[in-house]
Amino acid sequence: MNKILIWLYKKEIFLNKEKTRAILFENPLAARYRRKINKNIQIHENKCLDGKTNNNCTCKRIENEKTIKYLGIQFDKNLKWTSQTTYIKNKLNCILHKIQNTKKILPTHIKAMMYKTLCESVMRYGLEVYGFTTQENLKPILSVQKKIIKATFYPKTTKNKRQELTKKFKILNFKNLHRYVMLNRYYYEENYRKRMNTPYSTRNNNYILPKVKNKYGETTAKYQIPKIINELPNNLKEINNKNEMKKKILEYYIQNNNEI
Repeated sequence: MNKILIWLYKKEIFLNKEKTRAILFENPLAARYRRKINKNIQIHENKCLDGKTNNNCTCKRIENEKTIKYLGIQFDKNLKWTSQTTYIKNKLNCILHKIQNTKKILPTHIKAMMYKTLCESVMRYGLEVYGFTTQENLKPILSVQKKIIKATFYPKTTKNKRQELTKKFKILNFKNLHRYVMLNRYYYEENYRKRMNTPYSTRNNNYILPKVKNKYGETTAKYQIPKIINELPNNLKEINNKNEMKKKILEYYIQNNNEI
């Protein structure tokens, strides 16, 4: 840390001591057997960085945080995304309150526009990062999304009516929205499109899923991207035009949007 501070001082860059926070990312299972480190990071003044021991140093210490917000995304130290999903749920609850207050006043197409602008934009931000978290973490988000959709389509709140209107206004459930966002970004990445070499042709058009040792491995992009592509029909796995790909895959997920 001292080497970083010396480099910053040479470049005349100074850390804001009041706003600077530290977080130690760690595997919660491995942390059980690791010796706990209580030492906090200390931001020394320039006069302390002379290489000499100073027992009377009163430079500010940075506390280690369990969660930290960076670029609008909540990181927790074990990267389980519990704090992020809680943050998203709370923001969606605020949106739910607004739509509830207007559900009997505004026409459906205006409320659908509000949903797209407010609710979907909140869920999409950082979705590539936190979207692979556990089902337990996602349950509150799925629950609030369902309530918002019911308020959006009020008084047509039966399951059949909701499915009909979500198709009309192109509203995706959370899981399909996540899949669609991931494919928009990684569909053409060759790193996730590896097939097994065989001397004969087969009807199996799937890509290889890398071997993983635990549940965390199943949440990584290298595992999930080929898995998502494999779940698509064969005619959607090889689309050369990007705009056509977005359109056809969106239509596919809209038609298979049965969880709302």
